[in-house]
Order: sequence, then C-alpha cells, then structure tokens
Amino acid sequence: MKIAITSQGDNLDSLVDQRFGRCPYLILVETDAMHVEAVANPYADESGGVGSRLAALVAGRGVQVVLTGTVGPNARQALDAAGIQAILDCKGAVRNAIDGFQAGRLQSQPAAASPTSSNPDERPGQGRGSGGGRGPGRGRRRGGEGRGEGRGEGRRRRRRRFERRSGLE
Repeated sequence: MKIAITSQGDNLDSLVDQRFGRCPYLILVETDAMHVEAVANPYADESGGVGSRLAALVAGRGVQVVLTGTVGPNARQALDAAGIQAILDCKGAVRNAIDGFQAGRLQSQPAAASPTSSNPDERPGQGRGSGGGRGPGRGRRRGGEGRGEGRGEGRRRRRRRFERRSGLE
C-alpha cells in the first residue's frame, strides 16, 4: 500500500504538516517494502486551488491513503473522487504517524457536511448581508445566500439628517 504524509521536512524525523495543500513536502511510503521518497510540493506557494492540484498529484503517484492535519473542502472532494482515504489530525513526527497507521491507531474521518446543504443557516461564512443602504431600507435586509443585518438608512435620509443638523434645511 502506498501512503502520503504531509511533512515540514524531507525526512521521517520531520513533523507532520497540518496543511494538506500548503505542506512543503510529501513523504511517500510504500508500506510493503518500506520504500520512502520525499517530494517537494510544487504548489505550496501558489495563490489558490493548491489542495485539489496536490490531490491530483498524489492520485497520479498511486497513493491510497493520505495522513495529514487538515484538508480543505475542495481537496477533500478531489481526494474522495480519486478514491484516496484521508486520515486527519495527525501530529508529531512522520515516522510516528506511519507507525500509528500501520498499527491501526489512526482512523479516517468521514467527509464533512456538504457545503451545498439545503439549509443556508448551516453554511458558515456564506452570508452576504446588505446594509449601509441604497434605499429606504431599515436594515435586516436579506442578501445573497445568508442573512445580513445593517443600518441601511439610504442616501436620501442621511442627506436630510445632515442638512437638519447643519441648519441647511
């Protein structure tokens, strides 16, 4: 079986890196023959989409299991599509993570709830509320996919209030 471990360095004594897409190195291990190969992550410093690209690289190398700290949703989807099992929350030295996997102490976690859940309140970070207004709204206007709460007084009201306070009315 071939496994990949996200690593901060290029050897077995390095620490497991907690980020799948941004890890500096992958340690590839053929567990049957204990053949070890360190691969520098070519996507670690790129701007976006690195997790899914690294998942494709791992799949191309014939990896069946990934040991790491965390995996983003896009990378998780790419790993699942490739049939690669992800074991999360791995800590310590790469050597210890390999030993823990072989001893059966590490378990894979099921994929997190789908970000396309039918209930918009279950999608954290998706709100695009309006407010600061462009009309007579009084805030609490519904925007985008989430609930936005704002003052929403609109330009005309603010102008009138300014004119009253300044004596220009």
